Amino acid sequence: MTVANSETYYHKRKALFEVTRDIAAVAMGFLPADLIIKNGKLINVNTAQVQEGVDIAVKHGFIALVGNADHVLSDQNTEIVDAGGRYLAPGFIDSHMHVESTMVDLRSFAAGILPHGTTTICPDNHEITNVFGLKAVELFHKAAEGLPLKVYLAMPVCVPSIPGFEDAGATITAEDVAKAYDEGWAQLQGEQMNFPGLIYGDPNTHA
Repeated sequence: MTVANSETYYHKRKALFEVTRDIAAVAMGFLPADLIIKNGKLINVNTAQVQEGVDIAVKHGFIALVGNADHVLSDQNTEIVDAGGRYLAPGFIDSHMHVESTMVDLRSFAAGILPHGTTTICPDNHEITNVFGLKAVELFHKAAEGLPLKVYLAMPVCVPSIPGFEDAGATITAEDVAKAYDEGWAQLQGEQMNFPGLIYGDPNTHA
């Protein structure tokens, strides 16, 4: 699936709790799927096997069925793709990275990695937060909205990296971290680089 097609299924995807009934109905053959991929080879990461002749049905951007989709309904709005024996695999997850280090914006980064199978990233935007503080976290969150790439931001908790050794212009406090989580700007915790503060009990590091 191309990046352009991905936007069809993920760009305006609803929350899971809003569509579970439709997803179940597609799996049971009661409601047409939005997308049916036929005749693929599934890389089963749970059993370490390659299963041939596997179909996938998608509804509202969520996978409704993996297996035999002969009973799944289709209509004039259903896109049917013949995988032709190509491999089907879960999207790769990059569990720690820094988008700023790539020297491109988030949208360009998404366009570069999605065709190669990475569908989820967990970036720590420590570098830009070092300069712009909490505002950088908010802006990064807004930049991720609407992308066909899942972005779970790791909140930078160590800005500056080691107080007294660098002056990049910003400081992140425990209150800033709490605000980022409360606002939904960040979902994970970034790396802790203040090793001296960690081992010597600095109250800000342990807040």
